Amino acid sequence: MARKRKRATDQTDKDKIIETKNKTAKKTRKGIFLLLSFLIAPCVILIFKIGESFYSSWLITHRTQIIGILIFVIIIVAISSPLIVEVNSNSRPLSGPGDRPSGYF
Repeated sequence: MARKRKRATDQTDKDKIIETKNKTAKKTRKGIFLLLSFLIAPCVILIFKIGESFYSSWLITHRTQIIGILIFVIIIVAISSPLIVEVNSNSRPLSGPGDRPSGYF
């Protein structure tokens, strides 16, 4: 009887871990989506010259460079997003000899 309870507890623990990983992955995807939205908005504004009369002179001068940097960052974040989600949801502890390795203090 004790073994059945232990197995049920083990299964419940595994379910909780999986649920936590799924929630973490979902939050990470939401954050990446918000970041991409935050980067795409000024890029679109600069590409279509929306509100150009309000641009400062340095922004008009360096508009294409800023667009290039924004597009580069958008591409890097979009390509690396599966890796970011995987690292955040399936993190692994660092290996080592314990809490306080010998030789320190």
